[in-house]
Amino acid sequence: MHLLKYFLSILLISFPILIWSQSQWTEVIAQNDNFFEITRKSDVYFSDPARRTSKQYKHYRRWKWEMQYHVAADGVMKNYNALNFKASQKLSRSRTQMRSTHGGWTDIGPSDYFGGDAYSGGGIGRINCTTFHPTDPLIFWVGTAAGGVWKTVDGGLNWIPMTDAFPSIGISGIVVNPTNPDIIYILTGDADASVLRSPKVSTIGVLKTTDGGLTWNNTGLSFGAHNEAFGFKLIGHPTDPNILFVAFKFLGIRRSDDGGSTWSEVAIDMTVWDIEYKPGDPSTMYAASDIGLLKSIDGGLIWDIENDPAFPGLPLSSNNRMAIAISPSAPNNVYAVFGGDTGINSTFLGLYKSTNSGSTFTQQSTTPNILGWSTNGTDAEDQASYDLCIVVDPADDAQVFVGGINLWKSLDSGVTWGRETWWTRNFHPFDPYVHADWHNVYMRGTTLYGNVDGGIYKSEDFGNSWTELTGGLSIMQFYQISILNSQYLGGSQDNGTNGAAVSNQQTHNILGGDSFGCTWHSGDNSIQFISTQNSIERRQFGSNISIWDETEGFWFTDIKMHTTDANYFFFNKNNELFRANQDGAIWSFQFDSLKTNNIFTADILGYSQGFDTNAETMYAVDQFHIIKTTNLGTIPPTWEVKVNPSATVMISDVIQDPGNATRVWVTYGGYVDGVKVFFSSTGGDSWTNVSGTLPNVPIRCITYHDGTSDGLYLGTDIGVFYKNATMSDWIYFSNFLPSTIVSDIEISEGFVYAGTFGRGIWKSSVYSTCVADLVLTPANDPSNPLSIGHQEYHVDNSLTSTRIIQGNFADIRYNAGNVIDLQAGFWLKQGNFLEMKIEDCPD
Repeated sequence: MHLLKYFLSILLISFPILIWSQSQWTEVIAQNDNFFEITRKSDVYFSDPARRTSKQYKHYRRWKWEMQYHVAADGVMKNYNALNFKASQKLSRSRTQMRSTHGGWTDIGPSDYFGGDAYSGGGIGRINCTTFHPTDPLIFWVGTAAGGVWKTVDGGLNWIPMTDAFPSIGISGIVVNPTNPDIIYILTGDADASVLRSPKVSTIGVLKTTDGGLTWNNTGLSFGAHNEAFGFKLIGHPTDPNILFVAFKFLGIRRSDDGGSTWSEVAIDMTVWDIEYKPGDPSTMYAASDIGLLKSIDGGLIWDIENDPAFPGLPLSSNNRMAIAISPSAPNNVYAVFGGDTGINSTFLGLYKSTNSGSTFTQQSTTPNILGWSTNGTDAEDQASYDLCIVVDPADDAQVFVGGINLWKSLDSGVTWGRETWWTRNFHPFDPYVHADWHNVYMRGTTLYGNVDGGIYKSEDFGNSWTELTGGLSIMQFYQISILNSQYLGGSQDNGTNGAAVSNQQTHNILGGDSFGCTWHSGDNSIQFISTQNSIERRQFGSNISIWDETEGFWFTDIKMHTTDANYFFFNKNNELFRANQDGAIWSFQFDSLKTNNIFTADILGYSQGFDTNAETMYAVDQFHIIKTTNLGTIPPTWEVKVNPSATVMISDVIQDPGNATRVWVTYGGYVDGVKVFFSSTGGDSWTNVSGTLPNVPIRCITYHDGTSDGLYLGTDIGVFYKNATMSDWIYFSNFLPSTIVSDIEISEGFVYAGTFGRGIWKSSVYSTCVADLVLTPANDPSNPLSIGHQEYHVDNSLTSTRIIQGNFADIRYNAGNVIDLQAGFWLKQGNFLEMKIEDCPD
């Protein structure tokens, strides 16, 4: 039956806030629940310890962590990527906020790794999709979870970032024009991470470049703050470069006939995970949806439910996820693979094959569980809602590959299976390691390419052996970093705890899974304290000793050393603080009296221990509360609730003056303009708003530069800001830094370090006063060959530049006391902004 007649009218982008498909976990959540209602119901649901062992709990905790930085007191969720994009554009055109931004950021990676424990093996970061050059096999592009688009021209030996100029964002699809590869389309957002409705991974639409990535512009498919949407796949017509399709969660299928300028609805009110052309016949298309397999015989104008009403052989259910594949060697044969959409007591639901272009299907297999975690497929779990993919050998229709946790291969059209990869590096000596969680798998000729949570891999022998192509990709998603003696540690999403010398782009993966807080023992630097979602661990000389194990118990733990006693460190777990010694003895800092009054029951988002003479003082914050103790050495200490200067937005972090514990700053997330940073000189009894003209984006973290006049660094969703006591407002301290989420900031030995969520770790000299003279050349444009993004320079005397600014997002200001000299070789491409002023240095 027909789903929808082709609309002649052009799609107007104005969608309501959407809901998610129902499954075991989300059945407890109502359609219009806000953030607080969702978290309350989910916390009750996952109070059952058995449910916390499911992978859905991982996705819930990630969702909760991200959302609490973005919602206001009303709990209403919006398209935060759209809000960040708008704020970034407004900031780049601001004439009043910007002042001197001395310092320049360089990328310290990691862009490669070695080591890896027996449970993970390590990786660099999640990649969602790959697109290949139409003629050159060495050129291809990848879309990442939070680090934008990257390109290689040498088969994956080296990589170039292509989208650093606008706020870092997930990419779910890339299409290259088959006749002009300088024309590229990207589908923004990270739909695989939208297991629960997740506005932070929403798409802002499809963007387009006509010059190979130097310039990116919106197409007619754009989404604003009130238009949540999640795009799974973007495909282009095999021969007509003007025809494009996007497969959406909830919204169905959108089609463009004019290179993205306008779009029409061709299927509505459904989730479509996958969409494919029939090889050799572009008039025939297939789409995997939550109402069944869809088919079009007119090039995607009209879609039919191919398996309705008899549903011949396919396990149709809104709780299942489907992926499809067709081989050019047998274009009438269609494969469909199904996995459960819940990840809780769900499993491989079958591989099905049609030999009549999708009219009927035959079940090929339902065992073993090729989507699970076990080596032989005997478990009963999958996480197909997060990762499911399939490809068929272009030359051999019987050879099928399916990716879930691992990659499995069949040589007989899916009747029998053998596992090709294993997600733990040291399990079997003959099992090829590839990081867990397959989001896409491709075959180009006889070469397989896999996109997983650890990066991109290729196999030239049909999956028997694999080569990592991650070297040069700086896309790790860090939660927390720690710096000591030009060494770093960092806890990251999916890829564990990593550490290396600051000068070394190759990191050592020392712990797998999701890792969070980490620090060095302040008295013995050979000892490190690190964390995962399951444990707090003490590491020394390459060996880990568990201090506390608890299944799924330590999400987003922050670890800090005691400032005066090297034998103790602190860490948080949900709504509790703990003190531990290096041998593992632990004392809880439970807030019993506060819990009795129903205060401070939410997750701890930050705590700030005093320094030097303030060693007995600590502040801690949850979403809406600030508490303080002045007897930290007492077990348990005495806590008091302090005044929260804003009840409209959720608190994100807290820091105190190392020399005076009564001076404290708190920061806020959310999108309430002017509610970003507050200062108290009375130990939290009264507050002053010092937000200034900070852009309306969430503040993630705050760091105090000891030994300065209140030098403060803020990490935000679009970069770093700085202010000290001599300044009347904040400055954008982000020269050469991608417009990215900064989740943690550390200061060490005259440098400031930013741990980003999707673009690795970056380093800059700390803020300094103006220099006398400055010469800017392409050679000293670090980590930024196109000279894109925000750059601002103030000098006392003269500034000379021969820079080449090619991108269209550059926002550059040259300010000098006497002379600005643009010498031969300087080039500013149309579409960029350059402001030059002869003025006194503002320092």
